[in-house]
Amino acid sequence: MDLAARRAKMVERLQQRGAFEDTRTAAALRSVPRHEFVPDSKQHLAYRETPLRIGQGQTISAPYIVARMVDLLQIQQGDEVLEIGTGCGYHAAVIAEVVGATLDNHTGGPVDTDTAAKPRSHPDMQRSQPDAGIAERTGVQSGAVYSVEYHDTLAKQAQRRLTRLGYDIQIRRGDGRDGWPEQAPYDHAYLTCAVPEIPDPVISQVRLHGYVLAPVGGRTQTLVRMRVTDSDTKRETFENVRFVPVQKWLTRRTRTRNWRRAHGWSLSSAYESHG
Repeated sequence: MDLAARRAKMVERLQQRGAFEDTRTAAALRSVPRHEFVPDSKQHLAYRETPLRIGQGQTISAPYIVARMVDLLQIQQGDEVLEIGTGCGYHAAVIAEVVGATLDNHTGGPVDTDTAAKPRSHPDMQRSQPDAGIAERTGVQSGAVYSVEYHDTLAKQAQRRLTRLGYDIQIRRGDGRDGWPEQAPYDHAYLTCAVPEIPDPVISQVRLHGYVLAPVGGRTQTLVRMRVTDSDTKRETFENVRFVPVQKWLTRRTRTRNWRRAHGWSLSSAYESHG
């Protein structure tokens, strides 16, 4: 079975499990080549219902979770969406398919910036053309996806990968708990990392009536959806999930202090005392 057929079979299984109701979610999942977002050694597992390690202690979520979260956000073509936790970029790519954040919306065709890659004519490298679940690209308002990633290596890899595959997604390295205020407001936001509570800065950057979706809790979490209103937020809870916890952004001074502690250096050194 070729990769496109495996992808179609994956979407069929997800539909049978009730992972989504919106046909646009199904269309997006059929369009994104998930095998392009996992290490070469794990590509044969790309369309199985399992999370996979992608490096830096992070994982790509299982297809069911991605489908479920995309569906719960209730995003529309043309929406502007904030993601906290880029990882390999797969989740953002699925969101981009729904909102229309693709390079062919802006330039007339995807741009391949990886000259070492297979030619885009190779069927396994292409972003599949969206099917009837997603509106025709020409003449349709383009959406936008902004993503914040803690790990510099993952952020750079994801940006190259997404551009090569034809997605117009902006990524920056930073502390996701602060959101991305310079690009706000957003129609919706979601987190792909576990938090004790949804960060207030992220909520404040979402437009009125928009959703914020996140795994909330400690070792195990619950998928929580908040709707921003003019007076408060409406909170709904869904199934239990398990995500990697949010990374804390450390200043150079804090990283130095932690390194010194780990290696038995005195914190009363002249370097530390003068910050």
